Amino acid sequence: MDSLIEKVVSLDFKIKGGGQRWRSTEQHSSLVLDLQENTFFWNSRGISGRPIDYLTKVKGLSRKQAEELINDLSGISSVSKPHKGEISTPNEKLVKVFWENGKNDRDYWYRRCLKDSTIDSFRLGKYDGFWTLPIYMDGEFKNFQCRTDVPEKIIRPWYRGGGTLLFNSNILQLVDYVFITEGPVDCILMNQCGFPCISTTGGSEGFQEKFFPYFIRQKLIYYLPDNDYAGYSGAKKVCKILGEHRVKIIAFQDEKPKFGFKNFILDGHTISEFKTKIDNSKYLFEIKKDLFNGRK
Repeated sequence: MDSLIEKVVSLDFKIKGGGQRWRSTEQHSSLVLDLQENTFFWNSRGISGRPIDYLTKVKGLSRKQAEELINDLSGISSVSKPHKGEISTPNEKLVKVFWENGKNDRDYWYRRCLKDSTIDSFRLGKYDGFWTLPIYMDGEFKNFQCRTDVPEKIIRPWYRGGGTLLFNSNILQLVDYVFITEGPVDCILMNQCGFPCISTTGGSEGFQEKFFPYFIRQKLIYYLPDNDYAGYSGAKKVCKILGEHRVKIIAFQDEKPKFGFKNFILDGHTISEFKTKIDNSKYLFEIKKDLFNGRK
C-alpha cells in the first residue's frame, strides 16, 4: 500500500480491487480511488479530492489535524496482504493513530466483553478492516496483532519477521504469581477481571524456552488452555518449560470444544465461579492422561 489516498481511506473502509490504478471499498462501491493521481471520488456523496480533502471533508478533521495524520501515516504498509521486501521497523506513532481511529467502532472488542476503559488502557484500535492490538516487550513497541472475523477469521502480525512475542510481559516484574492464556484477547479480559495475566502471540503452541527468564519472580503460574487437543498440548509444553511443580492447569474439559476464558464470561459465569476453578486447578502430574488425549 504505497498510495497515500489508499492509506487514508483505509482508516474507515476495507479496500478492494487489484491492478495498478483503481480501487474501491467493500462498504461503498461508489467510493473510487485513483492511485496514480492520488485522489478519490465518492460519487454518491458528490465529494472528491486528494488525501487531505478526504480527511477534512469525510472524516471532519481540521486541516492541522489532517496534516499531522498524513505525516504519521507515511511509510506504513497494508496488513491485508503478505508483506514483501525488507522487514519494516515498528512505528510506535501508529499505536495512537489506530487507537484513535477505532474509537467509534469498538463492536469487535465489545463482543469479547472488553470495556472502554480496558480498550483505552491497552490502546486497541482499528485500521484497514482489521482490529489492532499493540504488542510491547522489554519496554519497546514490537508489533501489532491484527484481527478480523469478516469475511473469515484472520489473525496476523502487522510487521513480518518479528517472531512470537510475550504480551503484557511488563507485569511479570510486579507479581509473584501470574496467569497465562493462549492469546492476547483472553489475556486482556483476564486483567480486566482482576487477574494478572500474560500470553504469547503464537497461540496454543507459541510458548518458547526463550521466555523462561521472564518468569524468575513467579512462584506459581496458572495456565488456561482452550478446550481442545492443541490447547492441552500447549499446556504440557508450558509446564515442561516453566516447571511442572510451578505451573497449575485450569481446564474447561467439561465444556464445548475450544472453550476458553472469554466463553466462560460470555456464558454468564461469575468471577467467584472462576475462583473456584482456580482452587480446583491441578499440576500436570495430577491430571489424568485422558484429559490430553482424543481432543480435536
